[in-house]
Amino acid sequence: MKKIFAIAIVVAGTLYVSAENILKDGGFEKGKDDWVFTQRLVTGNAVLDTEKKTEGQQSIRLEVTEKKKDKDSRQALQLASPKIAVTGGTELFYSFDLALENVTQGEKNWNICRIALDLYDADGKRIKGVDLAGGQGTVDWKKYTGKVNLPKNCAFVTFRLMLSDATGKIWVDNIILSTMEIKETE
Repeated sequence: MKKIFAIAIVVAGTLYVSAENILKDGGFEKGKDDWVFTQRLVTGNAVLDTEKKTEGQQSIRLEVTEKKKDKDSRQALQLASPKIAVTGGTELFYSFDLALENVTQGEKNWNICRIALDLYDADGKRIKGVDLAGGQGTVDWKKYTGKVNLPKNCAFVTFRLMLSDATGKIWVDNIILSTMEIKETE
């Protein structure tokens, strides 16, 4: 059985609680090789960025520079984590940093930058996707935190970054997925 430790540190009046991150290397310090990159009917890429980051040496940047003329509703650039084992019927807490630059919405209201958690059963069948954040335009770094109640039949999750029928750039850094609440309070 895996042991989970929480560490509380008080620095200059701020309490930081550290919970075990079940997503290994959520800051992309070791690269993105374990992540699954998909590109459909767009010109773009997913690269490590050492200039724009919130923590560590680098972040990940997704960029779509052009959408193809002969498109369909699945036009997107995506980067998904490897499957992460979870316990169904529990809460999964998340935290990540996101920045946008010139993200232009496509035809539908969901054609924007989207950050999602995909839930899978033990057989690998996708149960559903849960949108955690989305946006358009230009936005400096913002921290997103929250929790997802996992259905009882959930055995795995993936963390997915995407530009869904949208152009522009997004950066993501410092992704944490934990079975313990992630707190940063003053």
